[in-house]
Amino acid sequence: MSVNAPVKLTIKDYKSELHNDWCAGCVTPDTRIVMEDSTSRPISEVRVGDRVLGHDGRGHTVTEVMSHLHPDTLHRVRVKCFGELFITSDHPMYVVRRQRRKRVNTTFAPEWIAASEVKPGDYLAYPRVTAGVETESLPLAYTKRKKDTRSKPLPGAIAINADFLRLAGYYIAEGYRHERSLVMTFGSHERPLVDDAVDLIGKVTELTARTVDRGDKGSIDVLVDSSYLAEIFADWFGAGAENKRVPEPLMSLPASRQRELLRGLWLGDGWHNNKKGHFKTISPVLAQQVKTLLIRQGAVPTISPQPEREGHRKAYAVEVVSARDYNIVMGILREPTRERGEGKPPMFMDDSYVYLPIRKNERSRSCSSIRTRSRSSPASAAPARRRITSTPTGSTRCTAASSPSRPARVSRTRSRPCSRSAATATGTASARGTS
Repeated sequence: MSVNAPVKLTIKDYKSELHNDWCAGCVTPDTRIVMEDSTSRPISEVRVGDRVLGHDGRGHTVTEVMSHLHPDTLHRVRVKCFGELFITSDHPMYVVRRQRRKRVNTTFAPEWIAASEVKPGDYLAYPRVTAGVETESLPLAYTKRKKDTRSKPLPGAIAINADFLRLAGYYIAEGYRHERSLVMTFGSHERPLVDDAVDLIGKVTELTARTVDRGDKGSIDVLVDSSYLAEIFADWFGAGAENKRVPEPLMSLPASRQRELLRGLWLGDGWHNNKKGHFKTISPVLAQQVKTLLIRQGAVPTISPQPEREGHRKAYAVEVVSARDYNIVMGILREPTRERGEGKPPMFMDDSYVYLPIRKNERSRSCSSIRTRSRSSPASAAPARRRITSTPTGSTRCTAASSPSRPARVSRTRSRPCSRSAATATGTASARGTS
């Protein structure tokens, strides 16, 4: 299908009873799609009815799920800062053409270009979410257990102020639920953070925290003996380090109010020297959210997956390197900044997009080399490639299966013609004129 196909065309216009599994443009099933709430998930886990982030920076509803056999090769598109994307050659990408080699463009006008025609040096447009929603409090809803005469009552709600946001950052970075207690573990050298966390718990929850110095382990625990608060925080912020996340009401706040949240996160799980700032997590969702939070502050981070190794799980490093981005983070941390012009130049952005230079675009493996089971048919292989496109009222997903025998079945719902796209964790890529 032509990239410039009329918007009124839909997928069913290209289908027949013989070829009913057609769809234009796909990505691999492990490609992470950015959701409306700024979390992310593999496209293989996105379902009809989910809300994804479109190329316009707004949420759109997934209205269709499709499967498709594509035996051809893929393109491996490497994007500066955000990593790489495996994509089919006919898949349009939202790109700005480079005006002069090795020179930053003077103007940026994104257009839809097929992946096979994207060149190194072009810019991939990544949407910025700038709108904020003012939320003043979160309810502390719980049911007191029968015969519970010892637990102290919790306030009816927690005010979303600077104290709570910094405490939330500490908990996401260092906290967990242990039996009937909420626990945050800091290093023995982080006594100022321990004292701050104890003080914040009293202000925010009206409960008293205690500390346990585990000198043999080089750590200090901050404990709150409230099973109710421990359950609520685990529900809000995720249970287990690999599942940590920022809840949607906090991700939707105006950027100016999110600075204390970032401060707590970075003080808990980050570090910096005079050249760069570094944040690390094993939660892919949290890594995406920290990226979004930084972009909202005007900083463009570099995301570097770190492979699993002995004694360590796969992790994600979020770093700020350029003087502009470094100084933004140091301002949040209330640390000294450095002179502009030192280090690498920053990525260009405007109010709508971050423009990321494409480093490489090379043909990669064939889709048929992927062999996993399909959701729709035990006899076929699992989806090898999927993609989402957003319409003004919804989005569609296309899945390419790598079955050696037959393509996976197509399941779809009605949707309007497509004119927008979904953002992957790498950049914006979608087909126009399909639904």
